[in-house]
Amino acid sequence: MRGHGIEHVRRKYEREALATLKANWLIWVPASFVSFALVPVHWRIPYVSAVSFVSTSVFSVLQGRFLSSSSSS
Repeated sequence: MRGHGIEHVRRKYEREALATLKANWLIWVPASFVSFALVPVHWRIPYVSAVSFVSTSVFSVLQGRFLSSSSSS
């Protein structure tokens, strides 16, 4: 990762993996239930695309926070 060693990768994983996984579950588990239970078949692709846009935005914000917190420490 950008010329850093394996130790850097391990620390990055320990610092970021749990928060990223929680955000992923908080978005996609409810979204999947809603998709299969409430969204008509012909609206599922646009619905999943919108949820994907939101999740990508959330992960981008999380990554920005991880980067700013690691650069300040």
